Amino acid sequence: MARAAFIRERTLLRGTAGWLQIAAGQPEWPPAVDGYNLCYLRNGATAACVTEDGNAAPLVSFWNRGTGRTAAVTFAMGGELGKNIQQWDGYGDLIQTLARWLNRKNPPQGYSVQADTAGDRLRIRLYYSEENIPRLAERMPEISLELSGKESSHTQNGIWEHLQPGIFQCSFPLPHGVMARGAVRIGGSVIPFGPVSQQVDPEWAMPPESGNAFLDLVNRTGGRERMDLPSIFREPRPGTCLQLRPILLWSACVLLVLDALFTRTGLLPRGQPRQGVTRSRPSGENNLSENFLQG
Repeated sequence: MARAAFIRERTLLRGTAGWLQIAAGQPEWPPAVDGYNLCYLRNGATAACVTEDGNAAPLVSFWNRGTGRTAAVTFAMGGELGKNIQQWDGYGDLIQTLARWLNRKNPPQGYSVQADTAGDRLRIRLYYSEENIPRLAERMPEISLELSGKESSHTQNGIWEHLQPGIFQCSFPLPHGVMARGAVRIGGSVIPFGPVSQQVDPEWAMPPESGNAFLDLVNRTGGRERMDLPSIFREPRPGTCLQLRPILLWSACVLLVLDALFTRTGLLPRGQPRQGVTRSRPSGENNLSENFLQG
């Protein structure tokens, strides 16, 4: 409760899909109430009826608290401001439905519902015993799901898939940040499930086998866990570059020694003169050179 605030004015209302978690169908809600307590819905609770004014306050809400159940009706159900509600045809059904749900009636024998997430999908599994096979052959259980987010909420029905003997499964897409609640109706009984939300973005979800493979890779490569990302960039990086200066220096020394060795020992083959490069001198040049030498 936010504060001691009781709105004493006629306010329109509307029902939500949350009522289907504890009842088999939606009632004919009254068009308005003459007064209500201004409250806000807690995280994890479900609103079955809210006001249509700017407050969008819950008028009928319920919650699974631990192993017990709680419910709240915030509009006037008696006195001068509750006369219209007492004349409502669904007044008795509202009280009876809430009383039966708070009484925590055991689910039908031989049935169990389990809801979990797999990646970005919500999986609902219905387990049944062999004694209930003839009953399922006559009429399949109905499943309804309410997806509520920050902006809007909607309800959708699902189709069962026979996974294996004794198990039916139904899956729905479950976006990140959306709360899912629902119920499985088996004849006149209702088995609620939820709320279920995608707490971890599927992009960061890691199955157990992938986590083990990742840890094995970390151990093999000498990695370690780092929780503070900026500290990685502040630490000096280990020296992994290859120094080429010593290699080049020793290579030059080896080539110099080999060149001197081959030159002194004559191990290198001598070069042969190429054909077509030399030419004979004219006879006059030879006589001139001889006369000059004699003189």
